[in-house]
Amino acid sequence: LIGSRRMMLEAISVASSLQCTGGSSDPVPLDQQIRDGAREALRRPASAVEQVGPMRLKWAKPPTIEHISPQLADKLGSQFMPGDHLVHVDGSNLEEHDREDVLRMLKNYKGKIEL
Repeated sequence: LIGSRRMMLEAISVASSLQCTGGSSDPVPLDQQIRDGAREALRRPASAVEQVGPMRLKWAKPPTIEHISPQLADKLGSQFMPGDHLVHVDGSNLEEHDREDVLRMLKNYKGKIEL
């Protein structure tokens, strides 16, 4: 497809073991961080690179992940490399989708991201 290795991130299992604190003292699960980040990004003017929850995405087809939060990096370990592509969200192929489509999918994220 794009030549990079594939990896599935199961948000339900990740969220149960990985939580970050937002502006409050309550932990925010990873899947909620992704949905909230996409919702916020849809409200901002588009830019070439944007923070979406625990990921910084460069808009291409498919989007390129430039950075992930330290907590997510710890969970993924050495499997993640900057420059990996976000290929699927909940089974939907992102290769032909624009920024708004990808953000809408992430806003409704149900648990699977494939790099």
